[in-house]
Amino acid sequence: MDPSARERTLDVARDIIKAARFAALITQEPSTGASARTIDPAPPDSAMVVRFVTNPRSRKVRQIARDPRVT
Repeated sequence: MDPSARERTLDVARDIIKAARFAALITQEPSTGASARTIDPAPPDSAMVVRFVTNPRSRKVRQIARDPRVT
């Protein structure tokens, strides 16, 4: 993909993310499988990293610590 096409694609992705506002975070729980919840993320940074704030004692933090693969 040429650099200008990549930038256009990233711009469109940022617009979609901004318009959607909420996102689904899906983690893995060994005993029950996938666990999905709605989050209110910050806009993606220049590297398309999306961050969100949560209680460090939450179940999702334990799940991510155990298996960092998320969707």
